[in-house]
Amino acid sequence: MSLITYEDKVALNENSQIADINKVTADDMNQIKNAINNLFPVGFIIEVDNAEFNPNASWGGTWERLKGRVIVGVDEDDTDFATSGLTGGEKEHTLTKEELPNVQLEIYDGSYGDRNITIAGYNTPSGSNWPAVTNLKATPSASQTLITEPLGSGQAYNNMPPYYTAYRWIKTAM
Repeated sequence: MSLITYEDKVALNENSQIADINKVTADDMNQIKNAINNLFPVGFIIEVDNAEFNPNASWGGTWERLKGRVIVGVDEDDTDFATSGLTGGEKEHTLTKEELPNVQLEIYDGSYGDRNITIAGYNTPSGSNWPAVTNLKATPSASQTLITEPLGSGQAYNNMPPYYTAYRWIKTAM
């Protein structure tokens, strides 16, 4: 058995054989509309897993698709999230020097004037061959200077959290 559509109800209303008590009035339709608007006020967001579902057609009002964004809860104590409707973030980001982890290379003098260099816990006395460390070059001198070459490729950094995609709609007008 299929559901009765709005068009079916209109046809019933126009049928003189149907008793008036079974007919849909304008007041009935307004009550239905008010119930839907109370359930789904402007600003209401829904998520569905059905590509065919469109709340504009099913429930009326004006709904817009929200695409490619995650939702973060409002936090009045954090200016980045203080009110609803704020946007931010980026899908791909190239890290700046300031965003890289803090890495420390130590250079120090050993006993009796020998020069030692420690690279990530690897200690090499002066006079021996420098350690073969990728992307580093060491230039021994009186001050034992270590110069690092640029690391990385400068490509965008992608830090996507685990996610599940769905169709998201927000009601923008009655």
